[in-house]
Amino acid sequence: MRYLRGRKGLTQEGLANRSGLTRVFIGQLERGTTNVSIDSLFLLCKALSIDFPELVAGVHELAKAEETLRRRQRVAKPKSTRESGAGSTRAGRLSILRGASRPSTKGSR
Repeated sequence: MRYLRGRKGLTQEGLANRSGLTRVFIGQLERGTTNVSIDSLFLLCKALSIDFPELVAGVHELAKAEETLRRRQRVAKPKSTRESGAGSTRAGRLSILRGASRPSTKGSR
């Protein structure tokens, strides 16, 4: 819903005013913390100037895109420092956080 609202250049308040629903309800709907009735969906379609099949198709496409993104993130997830053996000491973990270990200054006079 957030995507469709943004595509129309509307705020939650603007969509609420156009649809006759509340801004709180629009926010809950976008966060997925509430259920929505068919009547409310039709009010939202009218407010967004889209037809119901377009709304359903948009939601379906967005769900597919989100699933693809989750899969890519799982594949690209780097190994933890424990799995790779690096950073098993506090100093090793700190050097990883710094981005690279610093050269030792001992005996370099």
